[in-house]
Amino acid sequence: MVEIRPDRRTLIETAINQARAGAPRLLCINGASGMGKTTHLRAAIDAAVGFRVLEASCDEVAYRPAYGLFERLGVPPPVTDRGTPQEPAVAAQSLRRVIEAEADGPPLIIAVDDAQWADSESLEALRLVLERAAGDRLLVMVANRAVPGREHTPWPQHNLDPEAVTG
Repeated sequence: MVEIRPDRRTLIETAINQARAGAPRLLCINGASGMGKTTHLRAAIDAAVGFRVLEASCDEVAYRPAYGLFERLGVPPPVTDRGTPQEPAVAAQSLRRVIEAEADGPPLIIAVDDAQWADSESLEALRLVLERAAGDRLLVMVANRAVPGREHTPWPQHNLDPEAVTG
């Protein structure tokens, strides 16, 4: 396991323990490029022994299809009968079904690396899931950095207390 500073390790362990106990948590790992966000994300996943993990990494591309992040997580992309993307509230229900399908199983981690490159529809749907996740054994881990022109960062806006591990 990668060596993480004690204060950061404590934040990670607290988020893991709270999620395991049924208090959904968000762990934001923020920092500049090259500051070790991915390393911290990997260490946090490794520390969460017994969790099942849905994990995706986003890429810097010119075109970000709606719900591309959900597809990378293995969540069926919600589309209308005409093949157009659904609203984020409908997409959130697709993710809820994945969470609820194994609610009696191990706790769940949803880990997103380089979230600054994720499509805004998936991020909004994930935010909606977090807002309504009371009692779920869920830990969402997001590695993110500020990018000019990509200010869609919903993480501090929801009603959970984000635990920030900054780079």
